[in-house]
Amino acid sequence: MKASFYSAYPTRSLIRGGQRTLLALFCVAVGVMAIVGLQLVGGMIKDALVGNARVINGGDLSVQTVTPLAQSNLKLFDDLQQQGLLTTYTAVYQQGIQVPRPNGKRANVSFLAVDPAVYPLVGQPTLSKSAGGDFHALLKTPGNAIVSQTIFDEFGGQLGQTMQITAGFENRQFAVKIAGVLTKDSSFGQGAQVYSSLTTLTIRRTVSTLRPMMPALLCVIRTSGSAAGSLMFG
Repeated sequence: MKASFYSAYPTRSLIRGGQRTLLALFCVAVGVMAIVGLQLVGGMIKDALVGNARVINGGDLSVQTVTPLAQSNLKLFDDLQQQGLLTTYTAVYQQGIQVPRPNGKRANVSFLAVDPAVYPLVGQPTLSKSAGGDFHALLKTPGNAIVSQTIFDEFGGQLGQTMQITAGFENRQFAVKIAGVLTKDSSFGQGAQVYSSLTTLTIRRTVSTLRPMMPALLCVIRTSGSAAGSLMFG
């Protein structure tokens, strides 16, 4: 019996099956997706139960406001720091946005603008790919962005790719360049994440405009105690 028989016969059988073959393939695809989905959910549950809460949260407390903060509002945290009630704090802009992929479709991402000199207060984001430098060094350059592996793959899998960002209450539009990729096992790189600097976000605004009206902020605060918790401001 010829070897070609073992490939030709199954192929003809699948073609003759018609809709039954398509249904079988569809069922296999759904089964694979279900298994992958369960693995992702299991990983998230595991991180929530046994992960380092301080690292995942970025500090002992996170405070997120609903309305924009004025620069003067941050004086409260400076006062608490001077009183010894806080070890340190940092302000972070966070917003769920849509960014256009190279194929024209839009991707839902979590955009965070941070102060690379301070953020994160707890933990160290590790990179699987870098244009030169670590998390802090890359974000010190205005216009750079660091993304999760998910976003990196969706944007062609190459450093230097440009992303168009629309963020803030003014719907400001600006471009960022992918300069680094977070490792998959990093708590900072889970899901669709895009990190840039507060300088990049505010680079087109004058100082006089920036001071009275900061965008909505996520303030991550590390207390002098060891207990971890979550309190939202933003």
